[in-house]
Amino acid sequence: MKSFLRNTIISALSIWLTGSLLGSMQFDSTSGLVITAIVLGFLNSTIKPVLKVLTFPVTFLTFGLFSLVVNAAVLYLAIQLSGQQIASFGAAIPAAVLITVLNGAFENIFSSKK
Repeated sequence: MKSFLRNTIISALSIWLTGSLLGSMQFDSTSGLVITAIVLGFLNSTIKPVLKVLTFPVTFLTFGLFSLVVNAAVLYLAIQLSGQQIASFGAAIPAAVLITVLNGAFENIFSSKK
């Protein structure tokens, strides 16, 4: 439970910062942002692995660049399912890249050092 809460907070922070920097995503409220983070986490653990397996040949032929499209599709779907707004699917591609980078940075900052 502690890990889920930490991951949700990190994702929400990354999504909020990405929306602020790029301006392509709009959230109605803080609860909308948190719901988007929860939906994104759920989709990343259920739908994304299936999409990665199905798109492996294309990903292999593009030297992994098609994984950016898969990440953008999952982000776009999460935002749509949570009732928030994103400018377009094309805007989801740089947003997905930035969210991934920010999630990694925040994971390193907030990870527990033992």
